[in-house]
Amino acid sequence: MEDGNPSIEYPRFIDGERREPPEDVGSTSGFEEFLNVMAKPRHAQHREFVRWYGGRFDPEDLSVDIIQDRVAKMIKIQQDAV
Repeated sequence: MEDGNPSIEYPRFIDGERREPPEDVGSTSGFEEFLNVMAKPRHAQHREFVRWYGGRFDPEDLSVDIIQDRVAKMIKIQQDAV
């Protein structure tokens, strides 16, 4: 483990893979089922899952901009609390 660099603002997002599971999708097996159904438009439950989720789900879309915005908000909350 390395010491933090004083010229870098922490916390910060460095890297990631795939999106997080949606709220209330269940356990790991529930997320696997969700991914399977969402990836197959002809799956019997596909429409139901799309409606429940509110649209399509791309597990590869990491949404880096959204993550960076959330991290920036966490930093602001920490700074305001000090």
